[in-house]
Amino acid sequence: MKDNLILSDFYEALIDFVPTYRRVKHDDSFSNKREQSPSYCDRILLRHNENYNCEVLHYFSKDKQYGSDHRPVNMHCVLQFECPYFPIPHLFERHSFEPLCF
Repeated sequence: MKDNLILSDFYEALIDFVPTYRRVKHDDSFSNKREQSPSYCDRILLRHNENYNCEVLHYFSKDKQYGSDHRPVNMHCVLQFECPYFPIPHLFERHSFEPLCF
């Protein structure tokens, strides 16, 4: 991403939580089995787009959600967007309908 070779239209909010991978399944601690260090493999990527603006309010991990060596990540954000205008005149015309009788 830094070299614009892959995912060049994407970005990530500032990470201010501990790594989400290599966690002990039923505990808050980290595991170093197989000589792997903790890492951030659970991420949320956002895509640059001219039709919307995304303000990230909070980007966080669910550290107390046990059962896996991964901890899920969540994001609270405000999404502001503009809908493209597509004129569809027939949707705004008045119609009268006959009741159906069986």
